[in-house]
Amino acid sequence: MSEKNRLEKTTEFVKEKRLDYLYIEDPTDIFYLTGLKMSFGKLLISKDGSTVFADGRYFEEVKGKSPCEVMLYKRMEFEEDLFSKFTMIGFDSDKTPYSAFQKMSEKNAKVIPIASPLRSLRMIKDSKEITKMRMAAKITWSAFEYLASKLKVGVSEKELEGLFESFIKSEGADGHAFAPGISFGKNSAYPHHRPDGTGLQDGDLVLIDIGAKVDGYCADMTRVIFFGTPDPFLQKIDCLVKRAHGKVLTLVKPGMRIGDLDYAAREVFKEEGLEDKFTHSLGHGIGMDVHEAPFIRVDCKDKDVILEPGMVFTVEPGLYFPGIGGVRYEDMICVTTEGYENFF
Repeated sequence: MSEKNRLEKTTEFVKEKRLDYLYIEDPTDIFYLTGLKMSFGKLLISKDGSTVFADGRYFEEVKGKSPCEVMLYKRMEFEEDLFSKFTMIGFDSDKTPYSAFQKMSEKNAKVIPIASPLRSLRMIKDSKEITKMRMAAKITWSAFEYLASKLKVGVSEKELEGLFESFIKSEGADGHAFAPGISFGKNSAYPHHRPDGTGLQDGDLVLIDIGAKVDGYCADMTRVIFFGTPDPFLQKIDCLVKRAHGKVLTLVKPGMRIGDLDYAAREVFKEEGLEDKFTHSLGHGIGMDVHEAPFIRVDCKDKDVILEPGMVFTVEPGLYFPGIGGVRYEDMICVTTEGYENFF
């Protein structure tokens, strides 16, 4: 789907909501709708067309690339004129800061908060988006193999983090999709542990959670490696986590309810009396943001979302034991018409 098509679909949304215009300022959403990379900008979408407001840093560069009209952003003029001109302004209440809401509310306009207006549109990836995510996944897997080859007694988590960063850029990635998670031994019991100076020792479990970003699209994967003599308990946990992961994948197909995927993984752990050691969601949507809709948990707002072709999300069951270690196994899954494609 081209940026022009995305703008047309969003224009239809504006008409359905009977808005004068939809106000968007999140850089990722602006990039999604226009293909323009700016750290700051405004996008106004009305039933009659769309306008990007770019400041002096970007104006000359983007005006020849934009699929819609481009105007020079002047803050006072923008706030005094535009916010006073229209009566029904929709804005993304999940991303627009309260200060911007106040400025709009001070004018004559009626301000309509809309949580994530692009949510449904961004949830379904087109073929070009999927191609970019496959490439991000390919680089991520190569980086994992590279890091695995660098494991040796004494190497630190922080050293591996640096090697990952340099490797993915050498392979053509924009950079990382998120701060890499590399944990040795007991550190792996903490799902969001940040790499530090901990050195690798014989018998450590190594948890590697990494993702590259390619042309604005993210990858995300987690694997564990048993370095040297493995801990028998953690080996059993590894088998259990992989069993839960495999059970979930048997359910992935169009028409399946999101919450049922999370429930299936938890049932595997519940049978072993370990459900309380699964301390996070089963997964999350991924695309231009590493965490985006749909979110895969039995008790979240997306639990009743139905899988459709083009949805891309992670499946990442995990079990964590403070003082011992933790195991997580994560893939990126794309729903197809017949079932799914695993990017890893």
